Amino acid sequence: MSVLTIQDVSKQYGRFSALENINLQVEEGEFFAISGEEGSGKTTLAKLIMGMLRPKTGYISLFDRNIKTGIRNIKTSIGYVPEDILYYEGITAEDYLRQSMAFYRLDAGEELERLCSLFKLDIRQQLVSMTYQDNKMAAVVSALLHDPALILLDDPECVMSEEMELILLDELKRRCMRGVTIIWTCENVEYVKLICNKVAFIDKGKITKLVNMNEFQQEKVITLIGGETKKLGAAGARVIFQDEDRSVHTYKGDAETLARVIGDSGCKDYTVENASLYEQEFKYYERWHYLCR
Repeated sequence: MSVLTIQDVSKQYGRFSALENINLQVEEGEFFAISGEEGSGKTTLAKLIMGMLRPKTGYISLFDRNIKTGIRNIKTSIGYVPEDILYYEGITAEDYLRQSMAFYRLDAGEELERLCSLFKLDIRQQLVSMTYQDNKMAAVVSALLHDPALILLDDPECVMSEEMELILLDELKRRCMRGVTIIWTCENVEYVKLICNKVAFIDKGKITKLVNMNEFQQEKVITLIGGETKKLGAAGARVIFQDEDRSVHTYKGDAETLARVIGDSGCKDYTVENASLYEQEFKYYERWHYLCR
């Protein structure tokens, strides 16, 4: 079943085109990432999905319901973590989370305690005095408490420590395995690429590429200091940079063959790294050109 369908959606602010002809489909139980730089249109798209903005053109449905007419009936099936968190002054995290429980008519004291312990959240503090990360985690707990069928997180990792992001991803992965659908927008997709089913890249309001991670084969970037490179080429490696002292190659293939041809090359030294998903899909290897200058 398609949880989210976006057809030919565009959005403008005055003369500025924020999104142009967006087409996406997210299936039930998928972990779907939308990756792009700041200002690429990720937050605008998230707000359109949530019915907080109206598109200029196009159609969006959630759970086979047009959000123009049915968003109120399905919001209880969605957990949403916005990019920017706004709270009233004078309330504690516990006040805020118990208000969420009341809204969803929940008796979820044990789940509240579990999530707060998991995310190391002291809910006795006032929200305005908490760190930005803890504010974000309070919003995450609120979004997860009612066990929604769809969880939409807009740029959640921008204020999180690496440890907290890994804890959150582990929780989301377990829910995804139960059939919950996850939509995660981000600038850097590297942390989530191994648990994603699909990644959509967005740039200047347009979807530039959709990657099915179930069919993805990791590309290696090999740097050789000295040595013969012909056997690497014969094994399927491609040269992306070469000078008198070193050469840089990309390679998709088995590790045993790679180890053998590097050993036979007679190089003085070498490095092997994974290309980032962006570098691999867009053939953008500028950082290796820079490192080799």
